[in-house]
Amino acid sequence: MSSGCIRSAPLLAIHNSLLLITIHCSLFTVHPITSLSTAEISLTDSPLLIQYREIKARHPDAILFFRMGDFYEMFFEDAQVAARVLNITLTSRGDGVPLAGVPVKAAAGYLRQFIAAGFRVAVCEQVEDPKFAKGIV
Repeated sequence: MSSGCIRSAPLLAIHNSLLLITIHCSLFTVHPITSLSTAEISLTDSPLLIQYREIKARHPDAILFFRMGDFYEMFFEDAQVAARVLNITLTSRGDGVPLAGVPVKAAAGYLRQFIAAGFRVAVCEQVEDPKFAKGIV
């Protein structure tokens, strides 16, 4: 149910508040999820949300900036916090999952706001061009 090609590793820590995570993924594989309980996974979760939840479970004390193309997206409670702290729009996906996002080009300013407000932020980057990817990037 999840991408077996997810590997997250902290690469950079700035003032113990910013963490950079990279995802290496070239193909989608199915395997049991070990980092999440079944209570945390909805039967309607898309592969993307499963991947998001797995990474978030590894960094529960940080707001997760999850790279999706030209935006960093935040879901669930992180989206609600982001809307309040960053004064950005809180919306939702078609399935009702809370969603908020910021453009990649403007991310540095939003990261500074989070850190100034006392939050830790994990930045999850794509390392594969989505145009050439098979499965989840």
